[in-house]
Amino acid sequence: NNLAQKLQIELNSISPQCWIGVPILIKNNPSGVIVVQNFYDENAYEYSYVTLLEMIAYEVGAYLAGADAG
Repeated sequence: NNLAQKLQIELNSISPQCWIGVPILIKNNPSGVIVVQNFYDENAYEYSYVTLLEMIAYEVGAYLAGADAG
């Protein structure tokens, strides 16, 4: 909470009804995560969204690996 106050971020105590998270890998090492959340619909996402996010995370990881090497 101190960090949130320092950064002037308003915290929300509402938990998402549905979420998906996929890792961003750089050279097979976890470096981050991409998360999408829906606070209202527990059936907001289906498996095809996971596949899409995995593809996006792969591309982000590849870009970051290239940026790190340069």
